[in-house]
Amino acid sequence: MTETPPFSDPDPTAHATATGTGTGTGTGPSQMDTDSAVAPPEIDAPQETDTGPDTTTGTGRGNAEAAKYRRQLRAAETERDQLAGVVEGLQRAEVERIAATRLDVAADVWRFGAELSELVTDTGVIDTAKVDDVLRGILDQRPSMAARRRPQPDPSQGAGRTHSVPTWAQALKS
Repeated sequence: MTETPPFSDPDPTAHATATGTGTGTGTGPSQMDTDSAVAPPEIDAPQETDTGPDTTTGTGRGNAEAAKYRRQLRAAETERDQLAGVVEGLQRAEVERIAATRLDVAADVWRFGAELSELVTDTGVIDTAKVDDVLRGILDQRPSMAARRRPQPDPSQGAGRTHSVPTWAQALKS
């Protein structure tokens, strides 16, 4: 018949079932019997909500700033990968340009196992000596792949010019 003192037990059902009352006052019907069947009692538990700046550490915008830097990092990595692809394409084109001087089909340099990483120096410059070695190896195995030599005309050979250019004197005589 004494009232139960207020307590800080997070589970009010434990106290209510121990005393037999839902309100803890000892009077009236037990509300626990009706409320507990409908919905569980609310417990004051900490909820995760974003309430703004973090005042405990003083950083406030630390997470937002870190997210901004992560986005910038991802954008920089994407741009780096794109530029690396462009550089690789330019390096391949340069190797093929060199190969075109000795091979009939310049792209054949890649068909015979040449790797771009083996033909490039540490600074990213094409090593022409290594390219020449690879080309020499290809041509030793397959001499028919050599660039076809086209004959250059020699104007000193042959009949040369047989027709003379008409002059004004010849035109007036006729």
